[in-house]
Amino acid sequence: MGKVTGWERALVEVCHAWRDRPFAWGSADCLHFCIACERAMTGASVLDGFPNYRTERGGYRHMRKMGFRDIPSFIDSKFSRVPVAAARRGDWVMLAQKTGPAFGVVVGRDVAVMSETGLSYYPALSGGMAWHVI
Repeated sequence: MGKVTGWERALVEVCHAWRDRPFAWGSADCLHFCIACERAMTGASVLDGFPNYRTERGGYRHMRKMGFRDIPSFIDSKFSRVPVAAARRGDWVMLAQKTGPAFGVVVGRDVAVMSETGLSYYPALSGGMAWHVI
């Protein structure tokens, strides 16, 4: 799966649309934001078909049923892990937060992640893990 024409603008538009969207498990969480960005860049997502969930526990339960012990192992099964310093625009990064791991998308020097009130931005190099999406 390659990038679609105009993917850069599409990524910006997704970030703009999610900017003030409040966090909600199963619809406006880290995974769904990352999937929306991947779709904007490629026209599809390798995570299409991930079961619906409404709680953090529900999301983890689906991953365990699929045979994964945690979020990084699940993402590892879909994308190639790279050093954080090698992450490019559109790649996924995991940050350690007080509330647990947060996944976001590299946008320039920052990574955009979902927060209670919408997107928050952190230095991309503060991430602990990264994956090339394309």
